[in-house]
Amino acid sequence: MHQVPVVPVRVDASMKTHISRTAASCFSILRQLQSVQRSLLLHAVASLVTSLVLTKLDYCNSLFVGLPAKLLNRLQAVIKTATRLVYHARKADHITPMLITDLRFQESIQYKLCPSVQVRSRQAGLASAYLSDLLQQVAQVEPRRRLRSSSSPALVVPAI
Repeated sequence: MHQVPVVPVRVDASMKTHISRTAASCFSILRQLQSVQRSLLLHAVASLVTSLVLTKLDYCNSLFVGLPAKLLNRLQAVIKTATRLVYHARKADHITPMLITDLRFQESIQYKLCPSVQVRSRQAGLASAYLSDLLQQVAQVEPRRRLRSSSSPALVVPAI
C-alpha cells in the first residue's frame, strides 16, 4: 500500500487572513451599496449597511481581543467607509462627528465583553453588592423556583 505524503497545514494564529477577508468582503458590499445609494432613502442605506456590513464585524468579534491595532485598523476603516456612505461624506471630510460612537473598533469589543465579565464574576461570588442584588439566579425568584431552569446557573434579566 502506498502512503500519501502529509503536507503540513499552515495555521494563521494571528487571524490576519480572517480579518483581511472580512474587510475585503465588507468593502465589496459597500461598493455595491454605493452604486445604488442615490435611489435609496438615508434610513434604507443605514439599515442595509447595518445588516450587511456591521453584522459581519460584530460576529465573533470577541476573538479579536488582544490583537495588534495594526490588524484592527483595517476593520476600523470599514466602519469609517460605511459611515461615509450613509452620510454621503467625501473622503476628505472629517468623519469623527458623524460616527455614532467615539469608540474605536478595539474599544467597542472590550465594551461588549464587559457585561459577560460582570455576570461571570457574579456567578463566582466575586461581584460587588449592587451587582449581586441586581442579578439574581432563577432559583431565587419566587415565581420561577418551580421551573426546570431553576437548577441551572441562569440569571434573571432585570426589567429596567
